[in-house]
Amino acid sequence: ELVVMLEHFEGIRWHVYEDHLGNLTGGMGHLIKDDEKAAFPGGAVISREQVQAWAQVDVSAAWQKAQEQSAELGVADHDFYVAMASMCFQNGLYWNTKHVKTWALMKEHKWEEAALECADSAWARETPARSAAAGREPSCG
Repeated sequence: ELVVMLEHFEGIRWHVYEDHLGNLTGGMGHLIKDDEKAAFPGGAVISREQVQAWAQVDVSAAWQKAQEQSAELGVADHDFYVAMASMCFQNGLYWNTKHVKTWALMKEHKWEEAALECADSAWARETPARSAAAGREPSCG
């Protein structure tokens, strides 16, 4: 379920490209790490096996962090985990250190206010369809 949703939003690119922030990225939104840059410079073709390997690691990390953050919020709900994992995948595992207002509202279980904060964020302006989808879940709202 999560992988299908992420693939829908991220798509798959079979070559390394620069994302909107200038970061080398490839596959299903995988941020190329410093130790990968020699093997995967800009424009490099990426094999199906590599895309799958990155996706497995990245999705697992996002899922784990989503469960940790959900536990911190006191929420135990599968749909909530999925929405949180999507946020972790796109915005980074530590998105809550960048979106401190949203996180603070979520910690207070002020879901509607958190959704409004999300809607007024750089994330919403950069990827409106995705942030709107997350905002329908209590995790981003």
